[in-house]
Amino acid sequence: MGSLMVLDNRVIRIRDLGGSVAASHYREGDPEKEIMRLAEELDIGLIMTGGQKRPRFERIFGAGLSERLTRRSSRPVLVVGGRGLRNSTVPR
Repeated sequence: MGSLMVLDNRVIRIRDLGGSVAASHYREGDPEKEIMRLAEELDIGLIMTGGQKRPRFERIFGAGLSERLTRRSSRPVLVVGGRGLRNSTVPR
C-alpha cells in the first residue's frame, strides 16, 4: 500500500470516528526537514507528533524524530505518546 493511500485511509478513519480533518499534507523526503518546511510554509502554531520511549541502546545511536523536531524546530512541538491512550475512550 502506498504512503498516500495510508494517509487517505487515516483521514477516512478519523472522520468515521466522528473527528474532523481540516487538511492533510503528503510529502516525500527527510521527515524532519519536510515537517519543519511545511510548518514554515503554513505558518503553523504547533507541531504535534507521536512519540514512543525507545530503548537506551537505540537512543545512544541518535535521537528519534520527535526529539529532533523538539530540539531544532522554531515552532512549539507537542509529543503525544501511546501510553496516554491506556485509559482513553478513543478507539485505536
